[in-house]
Amino acid sequence: MGRGGRGDDESEDALQEAFCRLWPRRERLDDAAQAEGMLAVAARNIRIDAYRRRAAHPAAPVDQAAEVADSPFGDESQSLYEEVDAAVREALGERDREILLLRDRDGLEFAEIAVRHSLSEANVRMIVSRARRRVREIYRKRQNGIK
Repeated sequence: MGRGGRGDDESEDALQEAFCRLWPRRERLDDAAQAEGMLAVAARNIRIDAYRRRAAHPAAPVDQAAEVADSPFGDESQSLYEEVDAAVREALGERDREILLLRDRDGLEFAEIAVRHSLSEANVRMIVSRARRRVREIYRKRQNGIK
């Protein structure tokens, strides 16, 4: 589809994801023009979502990552990460933990997670919301010394 650059790959991925999202609705489309329009809008929205995710969670250059690892806060942040990870393992079952990580760590959209787990998008949103609440409760209890 292009010269093989990152943007081309992302565009191809977005187009493929849009096609997969629209495929179940193919019987309800009136003609090729309607399908093409819906595909274009879906692909555009997928690219916008990806851009927003990258803007919200920019990757640090390698040099900055090394500085963070050498900083005096490195041990503290590792300790905090281990506490939160333990709270996640304690609070959640395997499926809910995987869904939470797909959403919060990997940045997947609710719709994509729903497809992966054969759930409705609303159900995935509910699982993520409840999982976050349970993890917060356990983390707060640990911080307050409550078992």
